[in-house]
Order: sequence, then C-alpha cells, then structure tokens
Amino acid sequence: MAPATKPLALVTGVGPGTGASVARRFAEGGYRVAMLARDTARLAALAAEIPGSIAVPCDVGDPAALEAAVARLGPAKVVVHNAVGGAFGSFRDIDPAVLQRNFDVAKPNRAWVTDITYIRTWEGWLYLAVVMDLFSRRIVGWASGPTIRRELVLDAVLMAVRQRHPKHAIIHSDQGSQYGSDDWLRFCRNNHLEPSMSRRGNCWDNAVAESFFSSLKKERIKKKIYRNRALAQADISAYIESFYNPTRRHSHLGGVSPENFESAGRRKRVH
Repeated sequence: MAPATKPLALVTGVGPGTGASVARRFAEGGYRVAMLARDTARLAALAAEIPGSIAVPCDVGDPAALEAAVARLGPAKVVVHNAVGGAFGSFRDIDPAVLQRNFDVAKPNRAWVTDITYIRTWEGWLYLAVVMDLFSRRIVGWASGPTIRRELVLDAVLMAVRQRHPKHAIIHSDQGSQYGSDDWLRFCRNNHLEPSMSRRGNCWDNAVAESFFSSLKKERIKKKIYRNRALAQADISAYIESFYNPTRRHSHLGGVSPENFESAGRRKRVH
C-alpha cells in the first residue's frame, strides 16, 4: 500500500526568526511545507535546512501573484500568512461561509472551538481552558491550573477526545503560543483533529468560546475572588457539569440546553 501523502502547509512571508521557526514547526509536525517569499536566496537556504520543504519565490505583497502561486501548489491544510511579522494567522481547509455564519454546524464532532481565560483567587490566577462543540455549544473538555502552559490546553482537548471520539473535527483557537506548539500539532494529527487559528485582529473568529467565558463569569463567578484554586476549580466544574451543559438554555439552540439539543439530534437521526 502506498504511503499516505503528508498534508501541505503554506507559510507566506518567510524570513529570519519567526518565519523560519513557524516553517520548521510544521515540518516537524508532519507537514510538507511550502515557503513563499520574495527573498530567493533566503528561501533556498531554508529549504536546504528543512527536510521536505518547498521554496516558492513569490511577491507575497501582490495578492494576484500570491493567489497564483498558491493555486499551483494545490489544496493546503494550513495557511500561515505573514509569518515573518509574527502573525500566526492560520486557517485549515475550512469553508469560509462557516465562519461567516457564526460557526453554525449541522452535526456533532465536526467543529470545536477552544480558548483560555483566567479566574482570580487569593492564591493567584487560575487558568481555565475549554473545548466546545459548536453543534450544541456543549463544553466537551476542560482543564485548569496555576500556569498558562501548553499542557493546560492538551489536558482540555484530551478530555474532549476521550469523551467524543471524533473521526474528523476542525478545532479552532486564537493565536496563543500553546496552540502553535509541536505537542499541540502532533496531538491533533494523531487524534483526527484539524487545527485552525484566528487571523490577527479578528477576535470574532472565536467569539463563541468568548461567549461561554462571559456566561461563566456573569452567572457563577460574579466578580468574586476565590479563597484558593481548589475551590475555584470545584465551582467551575459544578457550573459546567451541573448547570451549563445539562440545564442552561441557549437562544441559539432554540431555548434548550446543550445536552437536550444533542439528545433531540440523536432522536432525529434514529428516525
């Protein structure tokens, strides 16, 4: 049997520092990397350093030239624009109309969003990472801890994968460094997840996750400062498991809770 072709990642504006680092990161994460930039000498040097990469000389400041170069390369799973400027704005092969419809999704485990927020305690900040299924707005994974480390988001998505067993799902995040790490890309690749990242300056791309954090803070935390992190963790877990998922009604879901919406969806599929 022929080996599977590696997914293609396009990295535009590759240059010293961040651009080269981004290209290497995707190459090490199992992607074929096509690097697009004006500097032909720099591209050639990077292509020699990064196994399996492709150097594509292109005036990335010219939209027509860039579009033509991308079209010649074929469909890509990842596009990282202006990497040299540090803009880690990445979109996988996703229908842009989905974003424009505010992430309306027809079936469970097709598109997830993830994000991080922080909660005040007298011991210091507690960081909370969540994963939400956009079909039902259900929180399918979460994790919390005293530091905003990459393990935080990995623990949250691991919980989601163990609960939901996705066959193929897009998972959308902001541009946080935790979501660009080698560990994150490797985990996603090994668990049928296709990462997507918001573009710089487009916070609405992840507005649904932000909406959950807003509800949590207005309905449960209410500006309180928890005595310690353990109490905050217990309270947040109770909010998600005992109220938000099973009980809290959503106008987006026709006035039912995430769990009831999923149950109704299962009954429709059976009939």
